Amino acid sequence: MSTVTVPYQGIEFNVDAQNNDPEISGFTDRTGLIVSDIITEPLTNTGDTARLVLYIISPVTLDVSGNQKCVGIIDTVEVWVNPTPRVIPVNDATRI
Repeated sequence: MSTVTVPYQGIEFNVDAQNNDPEISGFTDRTGLIVSDIITEPLTNTGDTARLVLYIISPVTLDVSGNQKCVGIIDTVEVWVNPTPRVIPVNDATRI
């Protein structure tokens, strides 16, 4: 048995951005995105190792009134954020 879901007013996407490292900044949760929306966020890593930001994307159908109704198959996008390069001055006397 199968059925095809036909949304009344279309489909939107909700995005849950997740990261627990205090060195990472610049990510935001978003709701109500449409297919043509593009997420561009300047992610910053002030630490010294690459860190992971997860974007969990949930598609939702819209009912007759345009309210989000049913959640579809959730997908996850992994974005690794490299550390921000830093210049460390070297004392000429310590060079070999």
